[in-house]
Amino acid sequence: MGIENMKYIVFSFDDGRKDFYTNALPVLKKYNLTAVVNIIGNFIGSHAPKGFLSSNNEFMTIEDIKDSYEYGIEIGNHSMNDTNEVDSVASFYIKNIQLMGYGFASPGSEVWKKNIATFKELVIAGKIHYIRSGRQIKRDGYFHAALYVLLEKIQSPLLFWLYQKRNVINLNKKYDFYPSLAIDSFTTAEQVKFSINKIKDEHSAILMFHSVLRKDDVGYGKDKWFNDIEMFDEVCRFCAENKDIQVITNKRLCEINKTRCR
Repeated sequence: MGIENMKYIVFSFDDGRKDFYTNALPVLKKYNLTAVVNIIGNFIGSHAPKGFLSSNNEFMTIEDIKDSYEYGIEIGNHSMNDTNEVDSVASFYIKNIQLMGYGFASPGSEVWKKNIATFKELVIAGKIHYIRSGRQIKRDGYFHAALYVLLEKIQSPLLFWLYQKRNVINLNKKYDFYPSLAIDSFTTAEQVKFSINKIKDEHSAILMFHSVLRKDDVGYGKDKWFNDIEMFDEVCRFCAENKDIQVITNKRLCEINKTRCR
């Protein structure tokens, strides 16, 4: 089946939280799916500073990262210290893991059209393969800001689609950075499935996750950056069972896009 009969989904996990390895990865393996996990270099194998409540401030070890990579998970660059400082992005590395470069996922989705130039230079120089960013509430106009407020109160699949559809990727269009659909703790599986169904062939959506948790996990309910494992399982099963959906890595999406836009 060619690209003209296919839509592409990327599961993208920010920070490199321990629960990606303990909770999300087994679900991905269950459905034979892949994903991207974007690592904060200085947090590997440690408890981070305060601020990562849903993950209980726990991060993947080198062994977790190696095991994920060997399964087929793309390893991404979330900078060395969870910032968009150019030096922190350009100097990213993971000790004892030799990869041919990384894609960069912007912490806080702070990379956008008005500050893209410096980061594009890193792509041109081969320091990073691509740039992935996403929504940022303070950049939203009144319409999308109002939609977001409603989304926190009303679990409407249609509202979710109206808010997120601007971040769907047309694989026949050239991008300076790839937008993503942020999946908050109040996002439902029905909202995500509805939006995937709305996506046209030859288009893609990057679903940006952080933590995937069980109800008895320490960080469950501590902030908005987690999703229930049953919700995540339902979305994965939906993608796996639909023949017109292919789950790929962000690097593969970038390759398809570049090929189409030569």
